[in-house]
Amino acid sequence: MSNIEWTDKTWNPTRGCSRVSRGCDNCYAISQAVRHDWCKTGQSGTPRFGLYHGLTTLRKDKYDWTGVVRFAEDMLSVPLQRKKPTLYFVGSMSDVFHDSFTNLQIAMIFAVMAACPQHRFQLLTKRPERALRWFTQTEFTDNESVRLTFKRALSSLTGVLGKRLHADVWERLPEELRWPLPNVALGVSAEDQQRADERIPHLLATPAAVRFVSAEPLLGPLELEKWLRWHLIEDSSRAWPPNVTFSNRLDWVIVGGESGPRARPCDVGWLRDIVRQCHEANVACFVKQLGAHVIDRNDAGFDGDDISEWPEETALEDFWKDPNRRYQGAPCRVLLADKKGGDPAEWPDDLRVRQWPGESAA
Repeated sequence: MSNIEWTDKTWNPTRGCSRVSRGCDNCYAISQAVRHDWCKTGQSGTPRFGLYHGLTTLRKDKYDWTGVVRFAEDMLSVPLQRKKPTLYFVGSMSDVFHDSFTNLQIAMIFAVMAACPQHRFQLLTKRPERALRWFTQTEFTDNESVRLTFKRALSSLTGVLGKRLHADVWERLPEELRWPLPNVALGVSAEDQQRADERIPHLLATPAAVRFVSAEPLLGPLELEKWLRWHLIEDSSRAWPPNVTFSNRLDWVIVGGESGPRARPCDVGWLRDIVRQCHEANVACFVKQLGAHVIDRNDAGFDGDDISEWPEETALEDFWKDPNRRYQGAPCRVLLADKKGGDPAEWPDDLRVRQWPGESAA
């Protein structure tokens, strides 16, 4: 089971990645991959490599992705073998829409998700432009074309899953395939306003049953109001088939500060403002964690024993001059018992918000 609060289990049919923005700087997946980047010698003297061997490297004083990615065909059968309805986060150790993965490989993943209507799946990407290209380049003009696309993808899985399992997958596909798949949510990461402005329009132009934003690690204030309310998609000229529907707005926002030893400061005011925007737009919001470096005003609702002055030697002068900070009290660092600030019992009541898509935020 996953330790990520907004999912049940992780499913990783892809491995490896490469940096695209500053939200990647302290990527938890890199540290996880390093743990599995080992080489052992078996009894026969043959080297045995870890699952992520060669996908990470040491650059200066920290680890990084090499940019090499792998399609893990052996993992494709995982959801197929689980009958209990499960919420899967797809690609927690990679990005399914990385440019190095082929259209066919991505189609294989979607084919498996289509064959598992008992599960729900969450895909989170920093490359929504590639996701949009995949949807536009793949034939989804009608039900038969969708089934044909998946049939081609599944035929490529025969050697991987075995003929019996391959046949079982094909039999599981519903006669009428609704597109977008009703059990798949598509999201983008947006750590700051620049990335939100770049990525969310691509997301809204892509067919998805549920669209969400993961504002984690939150590195600055976010104005999301224009995407939280119903509006027309700018690219209305694209001729999508009749069975493709759009929500025309975001359905869910996940927000959280950064954790880990190199965590950058997260101003609680930014979190509060996102919660407010979602509440006013009646959009579900999920506050995952406050982070390891929590910054707030000294009259913001935290217990007095948990507050200490921010050390003067920490150069955050520009941080405090941010005009988006709507504070009255003096700035301070909040000290929480939970190292990643993930225990809601330590938060003020107004931050204890953990809603799911479809739940009323009002």
